[in-house]
Amino acid sequence: MYLWYSAEYGSSFLQDGNGSGLLSFFKNNKENRLTKACDFVAAKIYLPDEKILPWAIKCRHEFKNLFDQDLERKDLFRFQNRLDQLHVSHLKIYTPSEVEQIWTEKRKTTGIKSEFIDGLLIVTSVLPNSPAEKKGIRMGDHVLSIDAETADPQSAEKLTGVYELRRKQITSKIKIEAIEMKEDQSAQFKILSRRAAILKVPSFRAEYFSDEKMKILSSELLKIQTNLRSNSSSALRSNSSSGSNSGLNSNSGSNSGSGSAKILEVGNGNKKNRLIIDLRKNAGGNFVAGLRFLSLFLDPKEKIGSLERPRFANEKISILSNEIDDEKQLAMIESSSAVELQIPALAEKEVSQVKTPQMKAPRIKAIRQELDSPFTPFNRAEFEIIVLVDHATASTAEMVAQALLEFRDAKIFGSVSSGQLLVGTWYASPQFGKGVKISIPEALYKSAKGKVIEGEGVRPDRVLYMNKEDFENGVDTWISKSISEK
Repeated sequence: MYLWYSAEYGSSFLQDGNGSGLLSFFKNNKENRLTKACDFVAAKIYLPDEKILPWAIKCRHEFKNLFDQDLERKDLFRFQNRLDQLHVSHLKIYTPSEVEQIWTEKRKTTGIKSEFIDGLLIVTSVLPNSPAEKKGIRMGDHVLSIDAETADPQSAEKLTGVYELRRKQITSKIKIEAIEMKEDQSAQFKILSRRAAILKVPSFRAEYFSDEKMKILSSELLKIQTNLRSNSSSALRSNSSSGSNSGLNSNSGSNSGSGSAKILEVGNGNKKNRLIIDLRKNAGGNFVAGLRFLSLFLDPKEKIGSLERPRFANEKISILSNEIDDEKQLAMIESSSAVELQIPALAEKEVSQVKTPQMKAPRIKAIRQELDSPFTPFNRAEFEIIVLVDHATASTAEMVAQALLEFRDAKIFGSVSSGQLLVGTWYASPQFGKGVKISIPEALYKSAKGKVIEGEGVRPDRVLYMNKEDFENGVDTWISKSISEK
């Protein structure tokens, strides 16, 4: 998760109680922009002194003989290499263009999402209204080259050029231009079969989990539950009268393929309906956004984990408020040695705001329950949950997957997630250039059961692999497997 901090870092960052062991060592040393950056990182990062102090000494030694007027771009690359030696996520210098892309979601793209499958670059999805969609590119197409050069997923997504593509046995060349566009990363439901639906969550950015967006998401979830419940009942009646399986629901999506839906009816029998939560390629976002999403499936006030700052002298433990604003979250984290993360429930004081002397105890209790459950919860008695994760599932998305595993016995399918779950705070760094930012991880996440995801990732119960023939036929292998799993 990234938090934005608007202040620039300067010379007053080494404070007693936070990196105090570094203060006496560094305060009289020769300084330039990079040695100051070494000190700043050492003071802010969550790592213990015994690990960060040797790194800081080497960092200062490497850059101590440079003068500010002599610093070149290559020195910034050297500094990033020095940061990389700590082997933690969310520790990076960002150029202005990278900052804009991350925080505004605007970037130049062709709209092509692709993966190497069996040694071939296969289109796995195409963004709506993108240049690639307008040129007729679709799932399963092979990207053979771009401007006669070998292609990879990054170049296929970003480069303007002549794309050589193969569909079935037909090869064609198409000019595709990458344009600046903002991808809609709001959560989307889709019915897959009589007994299964998918909820694709591309991002946990705050804007997608406002109060208004959560009400819409909750309403859609209710509709999905009602639809599947109705389908299950009609399927049971049909089976009892005819002894055969029914076909797809009229709202079912094309990703699953008709064969997948039939497999579900046979393999899943009369068991619970199934919700697939797709967190693939979800790079994370805001912790409160993740908690709000989890409020659809977990009980109010359930504590799912904590953010820990082991080097912070203050022993204050706080509970993260249901506040979506980054700077307010950062202020709470910076004033605490640990911050507990719990499913949103409105404070007791908000009950008193609507309470009147005429109200009787049952009504007050009902109001309190309504406030504590602001979003309609998922009916877990009727449904089972499968969560899809991959190598690009990161940060808040990993927190969500682990919480569903620990608290709702969700099954995790796919591949090991990225293992990048820290609180990364962004600081303006004009010393490195106009618009440059540096992200520093200041707190470590631990799940309720003590699981540290940083560097480890969320591990799947079942490892899935992509099948080339599936994608060529318009079927996402992982979704198909998630539907048919018994």
